[in-house]
Amino acid sequence: MKRDKAIETIKELPREFDLDDLIERLVFVEKVEKGLKQLDEGKTVPHDEVEIGNIHLNIDRILTLEEVSNAHQYMEDNKAKGKIVVEV
Repeated sequence: MKRDKAIETIKELPREFDLDDLIERLVFVEKVEKGLKQLDEGKTVPHDEVEIGNIHLNIDRILTLEEVSNAHQYMEDNKAKGKIVVEV
């Protein structure tokens, strides 16, 4: 992640936040940027391939954006048996 993007992310946080909030947000932004880069490079699976059953996705749970800290904790606790999806 570039410094400018990290600073921009910090500026988007509320005036009062703890270190866990900052780290969680920076990790989230970094993963989104990585996903967008993979998309640009064509390193993704087309949705229609998943729909017709050529690709099987093992989804453990689907959470809302407000639950992203729960998703992160669930993943860190090694409880996930598949992918954790966060709906935006």
